[in-house]
Amino acid sequence: MPRTLRSPPQSSTIALLETHSEPDLSSAASVSGVNIGNILEHVTTRQNNKRFKCDDDCVETDTFEDLKNLLQSWKKDQDAMLNKIVADVAELKKQNLSIQRSYSEIEKSIQFFNLSYEDMKTRLESLEVEQKKSAERLNDLTSSTSAQAVAKLEAKIETMEQQARSCNIEICNLPEKRNENLLAIMDSIGSAINLPVSHNDIISIHRVPHGQQHDRKPKNIIIKFRTRIIRDNLLSAYRQKKGLMSDQLGISGASVRVYCNEHLTLHNKAFFREAKRIAKEVGFKYVWVRNGTVLVRERDGLSSIAIRSGDDLKRIAISGKNCTEKSD
Repeated sequence: MPRTLRSPPQSSTIALLETHSEPDLSSAASVSGVNIGNILEHVTTRQNNKRFKCDDDCVETDTFEDLKNLLQSWKKDQDAMLNKIVADVAELKKQNLSIQRSYSEIEKSIQFFNLSYEDMKTRLESLEVEQKKSAERLNDLTSSTSAQAVAKLEAKIETMEQQARSCNIEICNLPEKRNENLLAIMDSIGSAINLPVSHNDIISIHRVPHGQQHDRKPKNIIIKFRTRIIRDNLLSAYRQKKGLMSDQLGISGASVRVYCNEHLTLHNKAFFREAKRIAKEVGFKYVWVRNGTVLVRERDGLSSIAIRSGDDLKRIAISGKNCTEKSD
C-alpha cells in the first residue's frame, strides 16, 4: 500500500523547545509555560493505565471463558439429569398405567366374585327352602294318611311294572345245558303243545339269574312276544296240555316237569306263593294267575276270588276257617 504523505505539524511550543538546545529543562519549560514533569507524569500514568487495562482485559477474558465452560458443563449435567428425570417419569407413567390396568382387572375380578357369591348365596337359600319343604313332605309321608298315599303309589308302580311284562312268559325248571339254543327249545315247546311259534313273533328270549345266589335250580327263561295275544294263546295251549315234561322237548337226562307261567314281578311272585300257602291251609282247591292278578277258587262250581292285597289274603283265610268249622 503506498505511503500517505502528511503535512508537517504546526509549530508549537514543544517543537520549539525541541529545536533549541537548552541545558536547563526546567528553565525551558518555565519559559514556555508548560510543566514538563506534568507531561511525563501524564504519559507514564497513561502507559500504566494501558498496561493495567490490558491485564484486566486478559483476566476478564480468562474468567469469562472459565465461566462459559463451567456453564456449559453445568448445562450438560442438567440436560443429562433432565433426560434421566424425563425417562424416569415416562417409566413411572408406564408403571402407573400398568398398575391402573391391574387394579381395573382386580376390580373386575372382585365384582365377578361378588356376583358369583350373591348367586351362590341365592341358590343356597333356595336349596335350604327346598330342603325344608322336602323335610315337611317327608314328615307328612310318615303320617298315617301319607302312608296310605305311599301304599297307593307303590301299588300303582307295581301295576305299571306288571303291565310292562304283559307280553312275556316265564319258563321254569327247564334243565340248563351249555351252548343251548333257546329258539330251538321254543320250537320244541310249540310242537309239544300243538301251537307252533314263528321266530318273527319273538322279540327276545334269554335266561335270567336267580334272585338268590345259592339257588341250584335251572335259571328261568323269559320270552317276550310281539303281541299279548300270541302270549295268551301259548299259555292257553299249555294249560290245555295239562303238563309238559322235559323229555318231550328232546332234552336228555332225567325227565322233569316244565312250567310255563306269566312273567310276574318279584312282588307278585311272593304274593302268589303266599296265596298258594294260605289256600292250601284253608282247603282252597285252585290258585292261578291271570293277566298279572292272583285268583283262587275254593272248589268247582264256585266263582273265583281276586287277591290283590294282604287284606284279601286275610279274608280268604278267615272264610276258609269258617267253612272248616261249619263242616265239622
